[in-house]
Amino acid sequence: MFARILAGLFLTLIVAAPALAQSALPELSSARQIADPSTAFRAEFGRINHAGDISLYSVKPAKDVTVNVEAVVPVRPSNKDFRPAVAVFVPGSGPAAQTLFPVPAGYQVTVIPPETTAERPTVFEPRSIEKFYRGNVQSINLPANQTTYFAIYSPEHSIGDFVLGLGSSANFENVSASSLIAQGLALKFGLAPGRMIPWGDLAGLFLSILGLSAGLASILAGFLPRPSTIGYNRRFNRSLIVTGVAGLVLFYVGLRFLFRDTGATGIGSFLELISIILAITIGWYALKTWNEAPERVSRVFLSIWATGWGLKAALLVWYVLLGR
Repeated sequence: MFARILAGLFLTLIVAAPALAQSALPELSSARQIADPSTAFRAEFGRINHAGDISLYSVKPAKDVTVNVEAVVPVRPSNKDFRPAVAVFVPGSGPAAQTLFPVPAGYQVTVIPPETTAERPTVFEPRSIEKFYRGNVQSINLPANQTTYFAIYSPEHSIGDFVLGLGSSANFENVSASSLIAQGLALKFGLAPGRMIPWGDLAGLFLSILGLSAGLASILAGFLPRPSTIGYNRRFNRSLIVTGVAGLVLFYVGLRFLFRDTGATGIGSFLELISIILAITIGWYALKTWNEAPERVSRVFLSIWATGWGLKAALLVWYVLLGR
């Protein structure tokens, strides 16, 4: 009896397997609308938040247009295993294609498989100042005044960020500057629609900028003319030291927020090393000049101090624009 029950369960699983392999396509009415790609290149930033999720987009061009469709992935550690595919549902009928989900009635589907080479090709996009993993590209004919749908999903059920590109070089020049800026900011901070705001990253950047501002203020103060009286000179010098230390602490705390997941690797390791050098420098300066500020000591300190903070500012900008 027990053997019969097991056999029945086994047969049930075999029959149900094809159905379980399919993912549920979101309701077509929930698709995010993309602006007309016949007038300008379109790029939509999105994210697969959970394994098996499908992101759905729609377009309704004003005229017949052929666009190059590609899903690219921002180059960052969290996306290294994310390789999305794109299923394009165009109105009409055609040969059936293998998909992980049912094809809507009245549509034919073209599946653009993910890039599968071991060494993933990359491209640097100067307009958004971002480096991407390339995806496979395919030209798709979009009919005028009819809705075409794009489903982005991961056949491997992985998660990550992507940018769906629709267009060609012929209409790229029509992209507005404001949309490029908005897209760039969304990419840098992972602000995909439907994703939670990365408060940790924003807090880290805010604290780093505060620390950088304090460090730069201490540099400026160091180059200002010193007060003539001894009492004012001491207070002035102590204020410079306190401001510099506060800047170092704020910047370092911000650094720990920004690199909380990856640790002090890459650019983070350079920023941490510079922070240590500056901490030693200002400690030496405080011991030597807490009550007075000899010109010789001041010049050495300011040279190292200004160079260090200048490097930190450059590396922070590099990280925000290119390294994330």
